[in-house]
Amino acid sequence: MTPLRVALLGLGNVGTGVAQILLTQADRVARRAGRPIELTKVVVRDRRKARTVDLPSGLLGEDCHAIIQDR
Repeated sequence: MTPLRVALLGLGNVGTGVAQILLTQADRVARRAGRPIELTKVVVRDRRKARTVDLPSGLLGEDCHAIIQDR
């Protein structure tokens, strides 16, 4: 089944929590959603800032326009 691709705008309290759930509980989320959910990008203001979530390489960016246009 084709995964639902998700991008997050921001890694505040809510964004960090959503990212952690999507990354650590992917099987559980997929069962509840009826298909896999793939975290594709995360946009933040400052990518050098320390984060409490460990994102895979290549997910973090600063250009929201590029991520909105990514299909």
